[in-house]
Amino acid sequence: NDLKPGDYYFVETAAPAGYELNDSKLNFTVELQTTTKVATVSATNAKKTGSVVLNKTDSDTGKALSGAVFDLYKK
Repeated sequence: NDLKPGDYYFVETAAPAGYELNDSKLNFTVELQTTTKVATVSATNAKKTGSVVLNKTDSDTGKALSGAVFDLYKK
């Protein structure tokens, strides 16, 4: 509230849990108005993702084994 006419920007400093920080500048302009007009700015966040590598090894030799098939499930 009470911003004077001019160019401004938002910068996200903390993202919601489970989302990546969007640190890009979100520009907007407050224009001189004789009637009330609200500037609207929208921002998006991408969900964080991860990866996993599963290696199956021979318990006797420690060598990598090929040909094993796994299914991945989410709890």
